[in-house]
Amino acid sequence: MNGDQAMAEEGAVAYLVRCHRCLEEFDATQSAWCSCLGPAPSLVCPHCLTCFCQAPRDYRSAFWEKAPRALCRKRQELKHTRGNNHDELMIPEQPPARPFILVVEDEKDVRCLAGELLSELGYHVVVAANGEEGLDLATRLKPDLVLADAVLPRLSGREMCLQVKGAPETRGIPVVIMSGIFTKETHKTQALRTYKADGYLRKPISLRELGETCAHFLGAATQR
Repeated sequence: MNGDQAMAEEGAVAYLVRCHRCLEEFDATQSAWCSCLGPAPSLVCPHCLTCFCQAPRDYRSAFWEKAPRALCRKRQELKHTRGNNHDELMIPEQPPARPFILVVEDEKDVRCLAGELLSELGYHVVVAANGEEGLDLATRLKPDLVLADAVLPRLSGREMCLQVKGAPETRGIPVVIMSGIFTKETHKTQALRTYKADGYLRKPISLRELGETCAHFLGAATQR
């Protein structure tokens, strides 16, 4: 039984909650799921359209601890689907049509979701699973924008950024660091000043934030 079937069978049991932002009450079992760049999908308030990814941690913990089993199953089902849609780690020999974005992310589900969301926004995407691979692709393919997680195997995203910015052939490529761990303002300042990043995004990243960042560095995408 999948999450939708389970929720249909348990449809008589509503899960009434208050939005952390607008404080309006709604039935979470009837809400839409977000498309944020995060490790797991969350819900959207139908009143103010705020994603629960942006809620305080204690609110999110309490929300899911009390949630009906069917809702939790649906969340796990969506998370599994997002992380297993395709084998995206095929390294191209030549760059795709421009502009294209290099995404460097070690978590497969986040990497897949980032590729899907950026493709939906109209951009071409190449992905890497660690900092060394990301540096190699940045050097060889010269992407128009790099989105790199701060914490990566083999070479951290911040160190990768510093090397990209330190090489004459790649220093002009804009690099945006992403992090769900280093979220303080001092971490952003360090990334921009010490590691020469051009931008900084705190995870989870909404589709709006992702689109605005890409448009800032690349201009509006051409729908494919």
